[in-house]
Amino acid sequence: MAARWKYDLYIDGKWTRGAADQDITVIDPATEEQVGLVPEATVADARAAISTLFDPKLALSAASGLAARGGRVVVSHPLGAPFVKQLRGAMPDLILHELPGKAALAKLVEFEALRVLGVEEEEELYIATLVRTPRRAPQP
Repeated sequence: MAARWKYDLYIDGKWTRGAADQDITVIDPATEEQVGLVPEATVADARAAISTLFDPKLALSAASGLAARGGRVVVSHPLGAPFVKQLRGAMPDLILHELPGKAALAKLVEFEALRVLGVEEEEELYIATLVRTPRRAPQP
């Protein structure tokens, strides 16, 4: 019997076939019939889905509200900007958030009570450190 349904992966508000472009057959355990097809998701698909779950401005705003005055907010990515760039090349239809440099990060938080202390970008690591300021102030 042919599959009754076929779904794609839902990543960042869009349906996509995913990086593998192969299907997995879904079997009804009661009848052992093929009832559907789903894409075979790769690690890259999972990372893409996870990396697009939030709005960076909203996340930084929330962090600003949670941090105590003088407290630090740390944003990190264990695989760094080259990974994000590679993933964007492999899956151009995905909208991935940039790992912002110091100037871009300062722009994201210009109306928040946060100031950028530094951004470290290495081959497989990204770390941005911000500090909670007493009030919302334009970035230097």
